[in-house]
Parts: sequence; structure tokens; C-alpha cells
Amino acid sequence: MAIRFLSLFASLALSLTAQTSAPKSPTPPAKRPAAATPAAGSAGGDVDAIIELVKGGTPENLVIKTIQKGGKSYHLAPADVLRLRKAGVGNAVIEAMLDTAGAPASAPPAATAKSTEAQASPPASSSAGDREPTEAEMYAALKAGFDNANDYMKDKEAACRSGAYKKTNDPALAMLCLAGALGTQGRGGLRVNITGFRKIACSRASGQAGWNCDYVASIDSSALAASPTMRELAQNQVMHARFVHTGAQWVRLQ
Repeated sequence: MAIRFLSLFASLALSLTAQTSAPKSPTPPAKRPAAATPAAGSAGGDVDAIIELVKGGTPENLVIKTIQKGGKSYHLAPADVLRLRKAGVGNAVIEAMLDTAGAPASAPPAATAKSTEAQASPPASSSAGDREPTEAEMYAALKAGFDNANDYMKDKEAACRSGAYKKTNDPALAMLCLAGALGTQGRGGLRVNITGFRKIACSRASGQAGWNCDYVASIDSSALAASPTMRELAQNQVMHARFVHTGAQWVRLQ
């Protein structure tokens, strides 16, 4: 039960993203490159429009078609991704939005021969999304999900202690409260931390934005009631995920 609950909580952590600060890497990481300058124009209004479509009952496949045919590039920051998820927008829609950011924008017609010549010259340096993420950047994106999940679990534990699941008649919350009580033997305080991380390799995602990467991660939760053997099973797990640069920093997608 304990290791199963740890795996469940780890899956929750990996599915959530949030804005992150520079991580404390298990091993001294190489000097990180300067963050790419975010694309001009805020994605806030575009994010609101997608949320309204979803809340209005528009089928997910139609929302995705609208994104693909709309010709817009959605440069989502981690906070935008989190807001979309909290509003009930599915992963497929969010990925469709992120995929538009990976497509090159159409260049405007050249007004003069001089501007045409300037457009023909490639930029001196490429954006961060044109290269694979470093080990430190992958670790930061992974840690963001765990940090966000830890905050989520802290809020749910407070709701469990207050008996909110009885007041709201919420069976999902009741099950989460029960699982948390069993997993920690009633002590609460379940938090998951990354105790080790190592990048294996990355390859560019085919037909999608970002990079498919393999890595090794070790996770630990001191509050979880688990035997040493069960804790050992949570160490050095080989994982796979797609990492996408949002224009501000890297985020991890399942």
C-alpha cells in the first residue's frame, strides 16, 4: 500500500507544473545559459479564450482544431499552463497550444531590398527551444511538478483535517484523505522530494514541440510509512518525458 501510494503521489507531482526558481542540483550543474527572452505579446488573453471555450462545453477535438487553424502562437509560461489545468483544460489542448509555439512564425513581406536581405540572414544565436534541455534545466522542470504537488497535498491535508469532505460530500476528497491517512499512518505531512537526478539522453520530438528525454530520478518521502525495501524501490527509477521550452523556461509534459 505504501509504495503504491508513493507512486500515485509521484504521478500527481509529475503531472503538475508551476513557475520555479533555480534548483539546488544533487550534483553541481554546469553554468546555466541565460533564459530566452519571452515572445512579444502576452498569452493571457489567448489563455482566457481557450478557458472560455472549454467551460462553454466545446468538445476537446474542436478546441484543438480551433487552435491549429487559428494561426496563433501560444507562448505559454508555466503559470499559464497551471491556470489552464486548474480551469479543467485537458493535456491534449495544452499540448496543442504549446505545439504552436514551436512552429516558426510567417515572416512579413519585405518592404525593401534591404529588409529582404536582413530577413535572409539567420539570427546570431538560436533560442533555448532549438536545443535539448540541460540536466539542470530538466531537474528544475521536474522539481517544479513536485513542489506544486507538495503544495496541493498540503492544502488537501488541511481540508481533510477540517472535515471538508463531509461538508461537501466529495467522494474523491474522501478517498484522498483515507489514502493519506493510511500512507502516513495518520501522521500526515506527506511530501515528496527528489534525492537524485541524472540525465540519460534526449532526442527531438517527432511532429511535436520539444524534446523526448530519458533520465534517472530518485524520490523520497520521510512521512510515508514504508519499509527500507519499499523505499529502495523508489530509487534510481528510469523515467521518460517530453520537455518543452515555453519562451521563459522548460516545462515537463507526460
